[in-house]
Amino acid sequence: MDRAFSVLTFLIAGGAVVSGFSLRNLFRSSSSKRDPICTHPGDPSLILTTNVVLGEGKKDFMLGATQAIADVLGKPKEFIAVAVNDGVSMMWNENESPCALGTMTSIGGINLENNKALQLKFEELLACHAITGDRIYITYVDVERQNIGWNGKTFAG
Repeated sequence: MDRAFSVLTFLIAGGAVVSGFSLRNLFRSSSSKRDPICTHPGDPSLILTTNVVLGEGKKDFMLGATQAIADVLGKPKEFIAVAVNDGVSMMWNENESPCALGTMTSIGGINLENNKALQLKFEELLACHAITGDRIYITYVDVERQNIGWNGKTFAG
């Protein structure tokens, strides 16, 4: 609110006239803004960690996850990044049976419908490696443009 007050004070004191200026937009918090689905490079990404050694199946998982993300979020495959850390020490409920943890980030496109669709696809892909859906957590994160860096800047500029 301080920033909005400062800008408003400047506009009033300076007598500035701004075409199309809206006070409603000035007072809206940045957290309430939702970016449309972004197709910039580096957006979106999946980082998956599992205690299972995927071996020859790692590339197939990454390709399948890339395709699933492209299909569900409507983003170009050439900009989707997938990283897999397999064979790591992990426990779930004090048990070292196959499990996986992941983080799926995207500028836009993160919502209940898409998250459910992606979760099912990821679980399908991991089932081939004996990792069951009840031992997979994926955190879905809708990231604002200014919070993703690429090529010397952020997606906000």
